[in-house]
Amino acid sequence: MTLASVIIDSREPGWVQSLTFGGVPTATVALDAGDVWAAIDALPPTLRDVVTLAYGAGQTHAEIGQRLGRPSGTVSYQLSKARGLLATSLAGF
Repeated sequence: MTLASVIIDSREPGWVQSLTFGGVPTATVALDAGDVWAAIDALPPTLRDVVTLAYGAGQTHAEIGQRLGRPSGTVSYQLSKARGLLATSLAGF
């Protein structure tokens, strides 16, 4: 799973021990990787797009902005908003 910097607990493959998006700690919980993808899928499309491009494809804010026709500042804001929503969504696990 190359969506973000994800540390998988080697004792139980497939369970996320610590999850960080863009260097910002988002969750430190035990949850199935499928839960992370479900939380991403539940994001509004505009946020899901930037998360997927940033953490899945490894694109910069400028590259994402160019691809989606948005200023890089908007992309930065949307990634920040998405991280907050994901942290809230994943905190319940």
